[in-house]
Amino acid sequence: MCVAASQTNSFRAALLLNLVLELLLAAGYWLSGSAKSDSPAFLAILGLNLSFNVRERSRREPMPLMREQRYKNEEVGLNFHTQQYEYHPTGEFDITVTEPNSSDELAKTDDSRSASVETKIVAFVGRLRELSIRRRVKAEIDAKRQVIAEAKAAEERRLAEIRRKALERLKQVEELASKLERANRLRSLAEVPNRKAVFKRRSD
Repeated sequence: MCVAASQTNSFRAALLLNLVLELLLAAGYWLSGSAKSDSPAFLAILGLNLSFNVRERSRREPMPLMREQRYKNEEVGLNFHTQQYEYHPTGEFDITVTEPNSSDELAKTDDSRSASVETKIVAFVGRLRELSIRRRVKAEIDAKRQVIAEAKAAEERRLAEIRRKALERLKQVEELASKLERANRLRSLAEVPNRKAVFKRRSD
């Protein structure tokens, strides 16, 4: 959880975070945190851990360079003195949601010209529940796909092993056939002189 606001609007920022947490806790979700002091607290919605950030938007205003700084830039020919900015609080707030220890924004609501963020929090909580449900369904689908992929991989390994053994058996049969053919040729060659000797004796 994180709150970033000017001193003037820090009370409203705390109220916004408190309002979000109260609505979620009332809905039956629970707040937790790590035993490590540097780990952020989070709120679990249907197995999805979420961290909330309340931030006051600021308006950036460029600070004019001093005369000496402008002269130095012109003398050097580049921005030796870079442009500096002042940031002014606007009193307008964003509420963003990330997973703990992540900067990837999952959902957001904010002040707008038509409505304050306080009036949007109930709908925002509903969106977070839908997000959690989608994440859970996706995780279940991914898990089933993983099981199917592992089963296919196991079947492919089994078939590959069958092919390997079949090829080994075929190689053995071919080697045996080659040896048998060679033996038959040698036997035939050995029988030719014997047949000639028998024919000669009969002729005599």
